[in-house]
Amino acid sequence: AVTNTVASLSFRNLEWGVKEAKLLAELLPRCVALKHLDISGNNEGDKGMRALGEGLLASKSSKQIQTLICSDIQLNANAVSLDLQSKESDRGLPGTAADRRYGPGAAVLIAAAMRTFMVSLTSIDLSHNLLEPMGAKALAPAIAGSATLTSLDISENMLSYCGSDMSGITALADVLRVNSSLTSLNVCGNTITGCGKAFGDALKT
Repeated sequence: AVTNTVASLSFRNLEWGVKEAKLLAELLPRCVALKHLDISGNNEGDKGMRALGEGLLASKSSKQIQTLICSDIQLNANAVSLDLQSKESDRGLPGTAADRRYGPGAAVLIAAAMRTFMVSLTSIDLSHNLLEPMGAKALAPAIAGSATLTSLDISENMLSYCGSDMSGITALADVLRVNSSLTSLNVCGNTITGCGKAFGDALKT
């Protein structure tokens, strides 16, 4: 079957919704050679992303995926929480019970995936979503702990609520102090007033 050998899947700008995302989630476990996945420009939303996350969790290719492009799919950080603890336990994935309780938001799900079963990820594009400060803070520990991630695009995500909440930006600046693999970070279109020095100092360390 084609799904046994396909290494790259692109479903960019197809006006997909939750229904299509769930259909793809059912297909992902068969894509055992998958390394690159692009689902940008659709409207999967948080429900669709949860379905895709579960599909990836069940896929043998999950640990070899290198590129994940999820630009412009409205990953609102304030979505309903998700508990993957039972599924992770079934596969013997690492992490404490507290680590396996993910929510709120699809940004938290992606962070969870990076920390547990998407361990070969080298590039992720989450631009033009609504991650907001909460989403940035959720992603920060996963980015800090990744030894393979070289490129991260989180531009245009309202990461500071137009400067009123800098906690997410500060968390990302702290990531740069400890992550030694990241070579490209795009935070354009997010107000980082007052945190420019923090980014500069982090890059010097």
